[in-house]
Amino acid sequence: MPFPPFRRQAFHAITMTALCALAGCDVPLGVRRTATLSQLPSRAAIEMALHAVPEIERVEYHQVPAATSGSIYEPAVYDPAYDQFAYWGNGAGGVVEVRETGKGVKTLNLYEINFTGFTKEQIDHIRTLMDKVYASLRIYAPGIPPETQVHEIVSP
Repeated sequence: MPFPPFRRQAFHAITMTALCALAGCDVPLGVRRTATLSQLPSRAAIEMALHAVPEIERVEYHQVPAATSGSIYEPAVYDPAYDQFAYWGNGAGGVVEVRETGKGVKTLNLYEINFTGFTKEQIDHIRTLMDKVYASLRIYAPGIPPETQVHEIVSP
């Protein structure tokens, strides 16, 4: 029986972290928030939400192309193309990612990661800006769940 989506993400994150540690590579650190969606918001709604946050000075859009990958649990997994929006401003930044898997699971991810880590002050600043981004997304993109349904992982 396969893992549920959040457990699968956690399992893959733990597995990749362990493999990276064994191989001697760096592990990404930062803040990651994930929410399951009933419908994907439009690109225009996300761009308007990001531009509505006064602290955000720059937004860049990127479409990640479709890909097929595999693992020992699922031999061939098709991931459709999905949208990423990087934002910067007021000494912090992050990424908003909306995607639907080949199995129809729709997710919203907000994250800011790097391989050197962050200070507590930087994490607080990132989280504060993410709070404002999420609040704006809820205004401009109907169907975004309340904050209580967001799963957060912080690894400074």
